[in-house]
Amino acid sequence: MAKRYKKSARGPKWEGDPTDAMKLAALRWFALMIEGKAISIYATDRDTYPKLEAILRDCMRRLEGVSPRPIADPGDCPPGFVMCGSDCAPMCVND
Repeated sequence: MAKRYKKSARGPKWEGDPTDAMKLAALRWFALMIEGKAISIYATDRDTYPKLEAILRDCMRRLEGVSPRPIADPGDCPPGFVMCGSDCAPMCVND
């Protein structure tokens, strides 16, 4: 099934797709595996913290590079998300 997007000032507006749940579950699995592996490495060797921190910071920088523009305009967030700065999130944490 082709994805349908509504146009917004910044680009396509998010609309749900039947495969979203499985794709989001896969993203969650990756995030949990990364977290678990980092904790296991640190728990067995505390001296690895600087290396782990560098890896995770690099990961965050690389993720930021995936979407070079703000993710959404006000009103473009999917159901259950709100606008926080220029991104959608389940809730704003640094306001």
